[in-house]
Amino acid sequence: NDKVTTIFPGKRLVTISDSVNKRPLHAILPENYQKLMKYYAMKLAGEDRIANKVTQIIQMVPRDKHRYGYTFWLDKQSGMLLKCDLINENNQVLEQLMYSDIELLSQAPQRDIDQRLLATYKQVNLQDKSETVSKIWRASQLPTGFSLSRSVYIPPQHNHAKTFHMVFSDGMASVSVFIEGRDKMKKPVLGQSSMGKVNAYSAYVNDTYITAIGEVPVSTVRMIALSMQPAQ
Repeated sequence: NDKVTTIFPGKRLVTISDSVNKRPLHAILPENYQKLMKYYAMKLAGEDRIANKVTQIIQMVPRDKHRYGYTFWLDKQSGMLLKCDLINENNQVLEQLMYSDIELLSQAPQRDIDQRLLATYKQVNLQDKSETVSKIWRASQLPTGFSLSRSVYIPPQHNHAKTFHMVFSDGMASVSVFIEGRDKMKKPVLGQSSMGKVNAYSAYVNDTYITAIGEVPVSTVRMIALSMQPAQ
């Protein structure tokens, strides 16, 4: 029912959340291809063999400079994604995820769960706070196709300021924005920073520390970070 239940036996805890976090390779596949056609050109690029299975190669080429491209290798028999490349504006591979070997089961293995024991665990619903956070902060300028997909309020911990986490996405690429009050104990990193496929941009907006980070070009995280402002 579009819910993910996670059991932590050591903590006697059960968390329930919306199914937004999937396994790495599966999470890459987009859901709304018709919408994405506005921002990416999709091309068939022949066949290849991955993990001893015949795959169809599909390329997603960005139509502007605000997002990276992708190449998918899909199992022709099951449709399962077996390999994915993230491609930058210079046609260089920034990241590659793939299966070297895989076995597809006809049905999921059954594991016994002691329901009586589970009933004694503490249950926590991890609810999306998008509406609440969007009433406090908003982006005044976003790259074409990007919109708010998720936001969460993170309570203060260890004397640190409260933090808001907002995610903007075009349905394929996504940018996380962290909004936190000025912390006198920390020396802020301002401006651009990069690590491999991930770019980030940090700035102060109205005495609030903003960091935008994502697997997108630097210009995209800079635009979003500098456009964040109080909603009221």
